[in-house]
Amino acid sequence: MNTIKDINVLIKKLDDTPEIYNTCFEDGFIIWTKIRYELFKHLLESLYLKRNEFKINSTSPKKFNFIDKLKSSLYLKYYLLWNSGKIDKNEFDCICINSSQTINRTDGKYIGKVNKLFNIIPDIKVLNIYNYSKNIKSNQYFGSYMLIDKIVQRAKIKSKIILSTNNKNILAIKNLMLILKQEFKSIKLDSRILDKIEKDLIKYERLHSQISYELIKLFIKTKPRFIAIEDGNYGGGLSSLIIFLATKMNIKTIEIQHGVFDIAFDYGQKLMNKTEFRMQKTDLLLTFGKYWNNWVNYPGKTYSVGNFILDEAIRKVECKTKYILFTSQGNHTLALLEIALEVSEEYNNTYKVIYKLHPKEYKELKNYQIKYKSYKNIEFIGNTDTYTLLSNASFVVGSFSTLLFEALYYKKTPLVYDDIFSSEYIPDEVGIKFKNTKELLALINNNCQQSELNYKYYWEYDCITKLNEIAIKENLW
Repeated sequence: MNTIKDINVLIKKLDDTPEIYNTCFEDGFIIWTKIRYELFKHLLESLYLKRNEFKINSTSPKKFNFIDKLKSSLYLKYYLLWNSGKIDKNEFDCICINSSQTINRTDGKYIGKVNKLFNIIPDIKVLNIYNYSKNIKSNQYFGSYMLIDKIVQRAKIKSKIILSTNNKNILAIKNLMLILKQEFKSIKLDSRILDKIEKDLIKYERLHSQISYELIKLFIKTKPRFIAIEDGNYGGGLSSLIIFLATKMNIKTIEIQHGVFDIAFDYGQKLMNKTEFRMQKTDLLLTFGKYWNNWVNYPGKTYSVGNFILDEAIRKVECKTKYILFTSQGNHTLALLEIALEVSEEYNNTYKVIYKLHPKEYKELKNYQIKYKSYKNIEFIGNTDTYTLLSNASFVVGSFSTLLFEALYYKKTPLVYDDIFSSEYIPDEVGIKFKNTKELLALINNNCQQSELNYKYYWEYDCITKLNEIAIKENLW
């Protein structure tokens, strides 16, 4: 396999293998959907190791400290067991589940981006479900809320007390892994990866029934009309199970797009035809614009609604400083970081360089600043107002970040680093591509711009109005 397209072909071939899509737990839950995206990521890693395009960022060497880990583990269990959240009502119109690490503030409180969308719609009663964060105290979360981690901790404790294992489910896992190991022999995927996936699946099976019990109890208590879940269709974590159980209970499910689509939204046709699979995917997928609707191969309904945060941000544009904005995708774009450092030295007296970290890198901000402190013309930025940064930038540079598409919204021409990711995820008509520092400098020096930016194809405007129209059509509220 030499390209991401090759990986996608393999994943979709597995999608349409009957021995794979017919392997389920006793409750009908298809096991393949839980590990499909994880396998995709491992195959990606193998690809860029093979092409020498991947190296681990050594900004912060991790040291194992048993005492600190024990303290953290005990605190987490204590905190989750005693923090029941703040639930003001028994019944809600919507349960909104945040998964990303992007946290905003509303009225001095923390709130996930997708949660914010539904909380600003009048007359909608929303129960916000967040991931646990040790940096946020219980009284700092916005609105009615609970923590998804609490459901997992309860399930873990119960599974250790009850010690129940479903032998039929374990056999199904082992049969599936035998098939996958045979399929992956020809591409020489490290056998330890599949062994770990199998081990993790067996661990998960012991929790599956207990987590199901906790989720069903929550849904019965709160009686939501619909569930909005971020990253719901990736399949990992609890998302597939949440959607699966909600579908069984006739609760509608929605995913709001928050990033560039990949194989998580592109499935084999035989798999999509299977009822149990459709039960593990959201009823509605709300996208940024028509381009994304045309991109996906998805069993539910798709609507383009835009991005409500961009709708707000576009009204606040003001331009003062000259800088070049680079957007990181973590370890995937370390070659781009090297280019950013070289550009910062080239434009020491002309343009400042800002390197915007990916949300998963925010905790590494200080390490970046220390490691590259000898570079005086580059500033590393973590969690900040991205859209003010974007609106004020003289040039926007990246590989396959959503920010490149958002640049179109601001009528800016993105400068796209030509690598294995951009060749797969950034269409040729979006931006101008470059292969190295020399080519990027030439584009900046000549102020290269696309003659036409078809931004309306990628972005709808007035998200809230469109969402209300869909809600009426789909009887959501």
